[in-house]
Amino acid sequence: MKVPKKVKILKIALKSINICLALSGLLAMAVALSYLYTFTFTQYEFSLLMSVKLFSSILALSGLTALVLGSLGIGIITESRRLFSILFTVFMILLQLLSMVAGIGGIMAQETIQNVIQQGIRQEFLAYANLSLKMDWLHQEYQCCGLNSMHDWQNSSELDAWRRQNHISGYLFDVPDSCCIQVEATCGKRYMKEKGAIYTRGCIEPYTNSIRQIYLNLSKFFLLFTLIIYTLIFFLMIVIKYFKNSYTLIKRV
Repeated sequence: MKVPKKVKILKIALKSINICLALSGLLAMAVALSYLYTFTFTQYEFSLLMSVKLFSSILALSGLTALVLGSLGIGIITESRRLFSILFTVFMILLQLLSMVAGIGGIMAQETIQNVIQQGIRQEFLAYANLSLKMDWLHQEYQCCGLNSMHDWQNSSELDAWRRQNHISGYLFDVPDSCCIQVEATCGKRYMKEKGAIYTRGCIEPYTNSIRQIYLNLSKFFLLFTLIIYTLIFFLMIVIKYFKNSYTLIKRV
């Protein structure tokens, strides 16, 4: 039986679109996993509810869904089982839901991320002790000291445990050693003797700005990814509609 030309064109078009769907999913997963790796092994976060890892996980799941969607789309073309069509519809709905969740989450993060991060850093600040990894990492990574300035270590009345632990209750100018530009043992004690020895700006502003930029980059990528996916699905529906009569022949050839 000679395969009609329209059917050949339809198969090529559908396969191309579904391959693009799968490749888009792989790209999204690669971007998301890179952020997940970074914020799991090399950086700390001060919020669980609105974290880069959570947002990246949603993007990774969306990419996986797009990958499965593309694979199912190819299966619809090459197999006659109705199951592929049902699963294709299910995963398309799942992708829509994930897009909505990510979109709403991104908007909420922009609105409240500063307050959430400030609260998380403040908790770490008040619970500070020797080898407090998060605060020490924050000081060195963002070249800062304290919440709003270096003076937070003197002005806060809630750091008595840290002062007792470090025997500095009698000194007015002590900060953690991690605030020093060149970190050495006890370099934070009476730092005023050496001008320019410590970081002076607070940590909240630079850290918040950095996380905001990461959220913005992820949101832009997610928007681009979503536009690509829905454009491909739109063309998929157009192709099927245009070749409606020929589409019924695919399973026979």
